[in-house]
Amino acid sequence: MIGWAIQQGKVAAHRSAEIATTNITKLLVDNINGTIEKNDLGIRSVLDEIYRQQKTGRENEEALQGVIKKIEGRLPDLFGFRIFGPDGKLRYAVSNIANPKSDLSKRADFIALRENLEDGLVISEPVFGATTQQWAIALARRINNPDGSFGGAVYGPIPIKALTKFFGALQLGPGGTIALYHSSYKMAARFPEITGVNSPIGTMRISDQLRTIIASGCAVRPIRGSFDQRLSLPDAWAGLRDEAFAAAVGLPDATFCHPARFVCGARSRESAIALARMAVGSLSD
Repeated sequence: MIGWAIQQGKVAAHRSAEIATTNITKLLVDNINGTIEKNDLGIRSVLDEIYRQQKTGRENEEALQGVIKKIEGRLPDLFGFRIFGPDGKLRYAVSNIANPKSDLSKRADFIALRENLEDGLVISEPVFGATTQQWAIALARRINNPDGSFGGAVYGPIPIKALTKFFGALQLGPGGTIALYHSSYKMAARFPEITGVNSPIGTMRISDQLRTIIASGCAVRPIRGSFDQRLSLPDAWAGLRDEAFAAAVGLPDATFCHPARFVCGARSRESAIALARMAVGSLSD
């Protein structure tokens, strides 16, 4: 009976820790996604002014600086917004300008913007900011000239210190640590913070286990008993039943896939295994 009680206590403690970790992870994801969305909205607003001026055929420096200043007033925790020319050199900025002669022409994120004709959002690995001279994650969008050529980029870097500050506000408990990694496996932020020459920011100090988790894209472990999942079933299966589902997967005894894509079924064990293999295989699609 004592042994059973100890085991039950361990199970309960593990369950409690698992739920707390999942809740903190979701809170982190929401905060980081929210920060990216707000920053990107600011970048888009600067781009709108640039494209408005392109239509007039005249560049108005005062108006550009005014738009940047107005947006930065709404986002005081960020470094601010910058406009870099097609040569990679800083053209416009309002705040946190430690290096007014900064040049991004050789940085990977700027090169990606220059060589990619799409105007999607680029998120860099952790970089030591050329303009701010501080660690940041750079968000940027390409500027297209009227003829489609590269006109430079608008940047809105997220300070690593802002992320660390948010991490520190969480109730981690004794010995608790939070670390944020880029998909390049470089550490972007950590709490408790390690400063000086031993700072891990921008380095690849990562275990093989964590590297595997990041590569899988499935960093959040679902809670037992919930309907969360490491990998959702393929989009094309959602809501299909009977003949339609069987035809979609090529298995005559496949029966259904739930619209939320967390469960599907088949009449035979062999087909159920085949469905699982298809779902896992969709990771590489």
